[in-house]
Amino acid sequence: MEQVEIREGARRQHRSLAMFCALYCWHHNKQATFIEKMMLLNYLGLKRFRGKRFEWVVEDSSPYFPYVFQRDVSRRNYVVFSKLPKSELAEKHSSAMIHFKPSVLNLSGYNRWLFDPERNNAASLMDESLPYLAEIGNLHEFSISNSLSLMAHGVISPTSVLAIKA
Repeated sequence: MEQVEIREGARRQHRSLAMFCALYCWHHNKQATFIEKMMLLNYLGLKRFRGKRFEWVVEDSSPYFPYVFQRDVSRRNYVVFSKLPKSELAEKHSSAMIHFKPSVLNLSGYNRWLFDPERNNAASLMDESLPYLAEIGNLHEFSISNSLSLMAHGVISPTSVLAIKA
């Protein structure tokens, strides 16, 4: 039973990320996006990628991106989500790809600041107004899931969420 729960949770994470990446590509008129492996591991709440988990990412992302592969560039490891095969993507060089760095992920950098009452007078107000935020262990996942939900309900526009962070 526990293995089924783990797989289902992973499936939801992978699908949310793939949907967000698809919107990101659409917004920037690209066919593929590449994510730094460390950012992906942070999003997934993992310390390392094992073969089976990468297989799950590929399988779960396939409705959005038929091609998912790992790539090393300048000593950095990336995972590429692409609508084009690897060979065709290579022919187009970087004009068909975009680095996955949406501004919404900036929230993860504010984790300590948001919840430190000694550094921030707004911490108690945040705690009273949005008490669940203190329980969130993975702000990358929260940022993406929350943004998808708000976009789907028409509360925010894709333009404000899918901008590239500085």
